[in-house]
Amino acid sequence: MQQMFFVGAYCLQAERLKEVLIGQRSKKGLHYVSMVSVSVIPGLRKKLFNQLRMLHVYDCPFAGMPDHTPKALTDEKLEHCVWVEPTTKVLVEFEEWSKSGHLLHPSVVRIVD
Repeated sequence: MQQMFFVGAYCLQAERLKEVLIGQRSKKGLHYVSMVSVSVIPGLRKKLFNQLRMLHVYDCPFAGMPDHTPKALTDEKLEHCVWVEPTTKVLVEFEEWSKSGHLLHPSVVRIVD
């Protein structure tokens, strides 16, 4: 399956973009969906990072903090996240939605202009 989502944060590892936190817009704001790895499509990591690093904000853009489950988002992972203005859209490929409303096996495949 594929679907478009908004990026609300990113995480770096060894100064490279590793993952992004994505969400869907609702009447209550940006609803957290998943932490997603950025695929190895040539140039995608660099292009996405260059776009996101210009959108830094100090407050979490998600309407509510994500669940802190072992498979979702831990406090340690949150410490390495950089919040961004959620204007960047990405197309994400995934297996299915979980019962808790998160994506299973997601990967960013491209930036949506």
